Amino acid sequence: MSIELAKQELKVLQGNYSYEQVECNATEEALLGLVKKYFSGDANAVFWHMQKVAWGIFQNGSVRFPEGEDLSADTILEARFFDEEAELHVFRGEECFAGRYVRDEGTQKIKFVDSLARLWGEKDEVHEGFVTLKDEQRKLKMVIPCGEEAVYYGLVTRNYIGYAQRNGQAGYIDSRFVKITSAEGRE
Repeated sequence: MSIELAKQELKVLQGNYSYEQVECNATEEALLGLVKKYFSGDANAVFWHMQKVAWGIFQNGSVRFPEGEDLSADTILEARFFDEEAELHVFRGEECFAGRYVRDEGTQKIKFVDSLARLWGEKDEVHEGFVTLKDEQRKLKMVIPCGEEAVYYGLVTRNYIGYAQRNGQAGYIDSRFVKITSAEGRE
């Protein structure tokens, strides 16, 4: 998947799907334990804190950040851990993280649409599995996990389609992050 995905008309695809509600205490240990339960390999991670958005890589049971900082559950409002097959998405409650785990396998058939949204900025530097994107005009900088070589990057999302019981109207019932990829090409 690349910028070609963004240039094409959206295609409705069909696959299998499983969904599970999850919950854990609002501590680093409990959150990492939940991630370990669902991801045996590497996964991308993104955290919305009170004061920032931080990207990382879940590896070997812990999260590696580009600046070497430690995971701190105290300020996390929302977190997503994802790879090409699954996503764990949690929100902070009063004393816990609660959310859902979605995997693209299971017994439930579902229709979905994949799309690519280009991230602001262009590659400024690369360092140990992370790419720094910089947008000089907007004075923005973001460090994302990605091993691909590119100047521009995008986030692929999978949007699951459901139908209203009362009138059959279709709409997105859930979305998940799939991967960060090259988004070469400007138009």
